[in-house]
Amino acid sequence: MDFQKAINEAKVSIDLFFNNQIDAAHEMMKPHAKSSFYHALGNSVFLFLEAMLTFEQRHIELASESLKSCLHVCQKFRKKSTISESIGKTFKRTNFSDYTEVEVHAELCFAEALLLKALLTFVEDETLSSMIKGGMKVRTCFNSFKNCNQILLHRKWDSDLSKEHFESGVRMGVGTFNLM
Repeated sequence: MDFQKAINEAKVSIDLFFNNQIDAAHEMMKPHAKSSFYHALGNSVFLFLEAMLTFEQRHIELASESLKSCLHVCQKFRKKSTISESIGKTFKRTNFSDYTEVEVHAELCFAEALLLKALLTFVEDETLSSMIKGGMKVRTCFNSFKNCNQILLHRKWDSDLSKEHFESGVRMGVGTFNLM
């Protein structure tokens, strides 16, 4: 799936959703959910909404599995770091301009999927260990959105449209944490 085509299909799906054609919007995301991170995230969002609205265990499990799959798809497209680069990050600033357009958007989708997974953790199981796991996932998610915010601020963008899409997702995520 071409990156720009994935973004366009995600926009069409959002339009369908807001025009009360939820089933059509969800069906549009399903076919490429294993290969495109935007489709994977879109499919997961629909399953997450269904789980949160019904609180049925089978819907919660479906949403959880879909979010795991989404995180896996996003991970395939995220920037890979070597061990020396990981150690070097503690001493020097990362050059976010080295990230490709696909890598920065995969990073954002990864952060958004982490946010949904963290919220779902609190609903899945109401034990103390689940609350601790959820708290750790929220922290990981917050750090991921912080990293996306740094990308937004310090990356040289080739396309204003790409920056606009990325910025809206970052602002939504950071705003969610400010709201909490």
